[in-house]
Amino acid sequence: MRIYPTAVFYTISLLLISCQHRTIEVTPPVSSQYTYETADSLLNIYEISHPAKTRPTDQLSKQHRTDFPQAKDIEWKMSNDIYSVKFEIGDTDYKAYYNKEANLIAYKYEIEEKDLPAIVKNASIAVYPDYHFEEITKMIYGSQTIYKLELERNDHERIIVLRSDGTILHV
Repeated sequence: MRIYPTAVFYTISLLLISCQHRTIEVTPPVSSQYTYETADSLLNIYEISHPAKTRPTDQLSKQHRTDFPQAKDIEWKMSNDIYSVKFEIGDTDYKAYYNKEANLIAYKYEIEEKDLPAIVKNASIAVYPDYHFEEITKMIYGSQTIYKLELERNDHERIIVLRSDGTILHV
């Protein structure tokens, strides 16, 4: 039996590449009618209102398929005319929010530290220099990108929210 080194090399390379965790970037258009502050307020009210599982309207379902065509394991909830949908794209969990007219208000997903812009990372380190990144969530509101960082040191956890330019919104 003869082994072809090139075939073995390509097979191993493909196997290694397929095992890597990858975030698939999607960039659906987010409604510009909501500022970050307005959308954040709406979504905070939504989250505390005990949203219930629901079936989306055909319009919502169609818009979600357009916005996130690779979405799998889709779960819808609704409260106060706001719909949330949890889903996966590749290995990444997403959550998106729509109004009753099927306009995308915002969406979010976790990213790795290596994908965090340097200006955001440096701004958070300036505030919490001895903390490490526990969880990083990238949130898209209209034309704004917001990062929610959960930082940890020993048993102490801190949360900091920043704009993509490094401006701190909440500590």
